[in-house]
Amino acid sequence: MIFGYNIGLTALSSLLYLAKPAAAEDCLDAPGVPGTVIGIPFTEDRKQMYACDTKWKDGLVVSGLEVWSSAFEVKGIRVIYSDGSRSPIRGQTDRLNTWGSKISGKPGPPPEKGYGWDKIEWGTSKIEKIRFWGDYNWGKGPKAVGRIQVWPQGAETDKNKILDVGSDVGDDSGGFRLDNLGSGVLIGIRSISGGHLESLEFIFMDGQVRSAKIVKIDWPESIEELNKKQDNIDKIVVEDSWIKNSNPINGSDQNWSFGSGKTLTQTRTVTEQKTEIVGGDVSVSVSAEVEFPMIVKVSTSVSTGAHWETQSMQSTTNSDSAAYPMTITQSSTLNGPLKPQTAIHCTVHTYNSNYKTDFVSTVQLTMSTGKTYEIQQPGQLASVLYTSSVQDCKTVPLKDVPNIGAVPEGTDVSKTDSDAPNPSAKTTKRSVTFNG
Repeated sequence: MIFGYNIGLTALSSLLYLAKPAAAEDCLDAPGVPGTVIGIPFTEDRKQMYACDTKWKDGLVVSGLEVWSSAFEVKGIRVIYSDGSRSPIRGQTDRLNTWGSKISGKPGPPPEKGYGWDKIEWGTSKIEKIRFWGDYNWGKGPKAVGRIQVWPQGAETDKNKILDVGSDVGDDSGGFRLDNLGSGVLIGIRSISGGHLESLEFIFMDGQVRSAKIVKIDWPESIEELNKKQDNIDKIVVEDSWIKNSNPINGSDQNWSFGSGKTLTQTRTVTEQKTEIVGGDVSVSVSAEVEFPMIVKVSTSVSTGAHWETQSMQSTTNSDSAAYPMTITQSSTLNGPLKPQTAIHCTVHTYNSNYKTDFVSTVQLTMSTGKTYEIQQPGQLASVLYTSSVQDCKTVPLKDVPNIGAVPEGTDVSKTDSDAPNPSAKTTKRSVTFNG
């Protein structure tokens, strides 16, 4: 989810990941429009005091606010994020009076019949209007935040959607309206608080996300660790066939043929497929520089097996696929006829891994303003992997054929075929590698 409001497939693993607190720099580095501070200004000597509540680097936006007030100032504020998580309460929530919203008339929590609290959640809507007041402070200039009003989309016709909490700031025509709300998407707040909310700044996103590209993935296991475990690569037999020559000793040789026409399809899919971003969908592409786990045969030898390497995806979309043909033909024309009282056993095998893992990716966002930012996103890779195929044909005595039911016979070599290649009696095994 990138700047979105609904939890997608990766959210099952992301809630714990997204619980880390924001660093102060996250508010300064945010893709936001210049903000306006209400209350005591943020000055150089106070910069170590402010709290930053944002999760834009995790792809989340603010979708709700909860505010507490007393008779003299706004006491506390808490952010609700688009995944349902909440920030700490900045300020305090005790000793509240009965002053509150004159616009919406909504009741608040204790104290009973009080109006010292309000909460709204606007979901995927944008913010259309913000009005701030400093506290009254007997005309001596603000020492705290006095009142907050927020109008999400639809609030002009439905007053229940308005957030309006504050102290007695005097004339309701006071305060000031924020002029620049950017895209209307709130991505964080910056504040200083103690017994009350001294300073407050809203951070609105500057522009909209136009594209998103995965530029790096941190895998939970390295290639070296995967190769050390070797517990998720399986050898699978695609074809298994016997052909026999039951003619008596000194009887006729037989022609034979073996063929496999199957094709296996390898797939890799990243679950960061489509991302809802304030009313629009943005497809997350994959950079060609990103390396994904891949299994390959160590060599053409049948016995050496397969191991892990890395390979970029063949597509910049969220999934790719590759066909691995198991098409192999072997016959007496290439390998010589089958001698009497012998059989030939041919198999086609490959190596397979149904590899699934969670990861954390770095996603580069390009905004409508042309600026780029990087965020961290949890995701999941699901892959069905194959290596190229290997064929193995070997001749055994007829008595060693297992009890597998009817085994087909070859075709007796005619006199005109007497010049056909005759395999050496010492040759008991032939291995041919096919790279599909």
